[in-house]
Amino acid sequence: TLLYTIKFECNPMNSVNSIYFAQPLPSSQVRASVSTEFNKKPASDDLERKAAGEWDDRVRENPRIFNGTKFRLGGWHVQQGHVTSTADMVDIVDIVTPSDDGTTEFIMNVGFTDYKENITSSLSTFREELAVYGTQHYSDSQACLADVVANAALLVTSDNLALIQLRSQLVGDHQGLWHFPGGHAEPGEIGVESGDDLRKVESEEVVGEVFGSLVREMKEEINLGDQYLSEPRLLGICRYNSVHKPELHFLMFVNLTAREVTELYDAEDFTDFESEDIAFWDVSQLGISDKKTFDLLKFTKGDSLSPEVISVGVGNLAPCSAKLVQGVQMVLRYNPDLFSDHGFNDG
Repeated sequence: TLLYTIKFECNPMNSVNSIYFAQPLPSSQVRASVSTEFNKKPASDDLERKAAGEWDDRVRENPRIFNGTKFRLGGWHVQQGHVTSTADMVDIVDIVTPSDDGTTEFIMNVGFTDYKENITSSLSTFREELAVYGTQHYSDSQACLADVVANAALLVTSDNLALIQLRSQLVGDHQGLWHFPGGHAEPGEIGVESGDDLRKVESEEVVGEVFGSLVREMKEEINLGDQYLSEPRLLGICRYNSVHKPELHFLMFVNLTAREVTELYDAEDFTDFESEDIAFWDVSQLGISDKKTFDLLKFTKGDSLSPEVISVGVGNLAPCSAKLVQGVQMVLRYNPDLFSDHGFNDG
């Protein structure tokens, strides 16, 4: 295996590539370089006024939306590993083969932002204008975009089915689309409420919250306690939408069948805000290339009942989740045993 030490720069000033790891990384191989230097930069007065107006409009449309502190991803790099760039549709995906000795590290540049900035920049109706302004004034197309540290997991059951949620119409983005479970790392969970607080935060705290937030989301959105879950491992990071919004992707396992997961989900009412339903995708059929539809399995009460097969149009899959599927397909070319190690002995 060809291994060499590299500092593979993937910051927004020179790359909008997605990146995936042939062997997903544990939290011990992820670090955060934390600084207010990586905060979102201000745009013009006119664009900032447009942002304020758009936030007011969104809150009027959906009063349940509220602001909150978030971490911002100001770029990243990988140290130690073999990198292969490969075409993924119209994008370039970088596949990293980590070194066997566990020295490969994924290092995130982390700053401070909030959900309001996320809605009024990365998800705004004028996000391309912000990208142009960032390029012209900061030599960085991402400078005036929130680039919130978002995450999602491919959660695989003991019968090799991946859980996916149907998003509610009440959420801030991807309304009514199928989306792999996840959310955002929450700075408030580690005592960060402002940019000043960020200066006091250690790398381990940020990384712990990025990984820990996924475990928390599984309980809050699916009713899966951590006793059922493997430790998350970092699969990679995708860039999606017209301004290359980032999302961290993870691999997790649950030591329950899809039917058992459904029973736990059905025991709580999650339809009030986050999701309307869950279903499952056979990992052996995970793929959307050259497809107009894909099949999901929906389980109902009664052990003797076969799951209902639901045909879903590819357009009803959230763009970031489509990227996750494509990323997994890329990884499987380098690591066909991706789903063999369930990781329940990780501690």
